[in-house]
Amino acid sequence: MKKLFLNDLTFRQIIQGNFIYADKTGYIYDILNGDPTNFCFLSRPRRFGKTLLLNTVKELFKGDRELFRGLKIDKSGYKFERHPVLSFNMAYSKMSSKDELIIQNYE
Repeated sequence: MKKLFLNDLTFRQIIQGNFIYADKTGYIYDILNGDPTNFCFLSRPRRFGKTLLLNTVKELFKGDRELFRGLKIDKSGYKFERHPVLSFNMAYSKMSSKDELIIQNYE
């Protein structure tokens, strides 16, 4: 029986820990294969999974197909190629310019 998690876990921790996961990989596949000139704005209220969704994309871009076994994207035409991922955490920063963003993320 799968477990229910109550704290913040990464996609990898959820899958490897056999926790309940609401599969959103079909939506991720649709976004990745949509019109490349369109932008996707992820607007959700607090505590509705934005971080987990982006963490799932990060893991997907690492190309580890085994982590996605049994999920919708595993059954799609996705090739599980490796892609570089840049990650910026602005949750605890007070920046007023692009230069401050660059300095804080490289220190």
